[in-house]
Amino acid sequence: MRYTLPILLLAILFNACKSDSTTSVNTNKNGLVTGSLAGAVATFDTLQMVDSHVSGVKVQLDGSSISAITNANSYWQIDNVPQGVHTLTITKAEFDTMQYFNVLVAGPGIEYSNFTYLYQIPRGSLTIDRVNDSLKNQQSFYLYLAPNGTASSMEQPIVIQFTKDISQFALGQATTLYQFTTLYSTQEATVGIATSLLDQAGLRSGDVCLIRIAKQGFGGYHVPPYNTNTQATIGPWSDIVRFTIP
Repeated sequence: MRYTLPILLLAILFNACKSDSTTSVNTNKNGLVTGSLAGAVATFDTLQMVDSHVSGVKVQLDGSSISAITNANSYWQIDNVPQGVHTLTITKAEFDTMQYFNVLVAGPGIEYSNFTYLYQIPRGSLTIDRVNDSLKNQQSFYLYLAPNGTASSMEQPIVIQFTKDISQFALGQATTLYQFTTLYSTQEATVGIATSLLDQAGLRSGDVCLIRIAKQGFGGYHVPPYNTNTQATIGPWSDIVRFTIP
């Protein structure tokens, strides 16, 4: 009998501890264990300068209605996130989209995300005025772009695509070239393209080359451990220009 009281006391203490640990765990209405995710976002304009409009960025937990909006200090927090591995999609109008995969919520508490960088999608399309198609015995040919309306204080990254099959633009199979050029307000800008790239695209003498051009942004950036899905932002494409290769 002398061991009965200590055993009863241990049982009472065990049940008390068990009760405390159970009530301290956050659960949602479905009884799932939950935690929180938090982070911050920086936005950049098309010249890669820090943009002041950091509020209004939406952070969405994929596959659910759970989301958060960044405040004026760029911070966000999502509560009641079910325990497990998730995907976050981060968006803002006129900016690129960032996705984070394999975001782990281990349980109660706050998991802090790394800083997210969003880049503004370039505005305004470019216009190809003409093409210097006298390619015989030349190592390059040139695109002449119409005046852009506003002078740029630094070189603008651009993306050029060309093909002989117009369907390859939509399929993402056109030959793609990335360059920098300075855009002018009152005079044409010139973009040089190596003629050897025409051979790589399967274009030969007598073929009709289809070409288009667009401004390019600077794409997303991430820090491990998250896997991300992001692409460089691209502005509106120019009209397609056709020229016959000599």
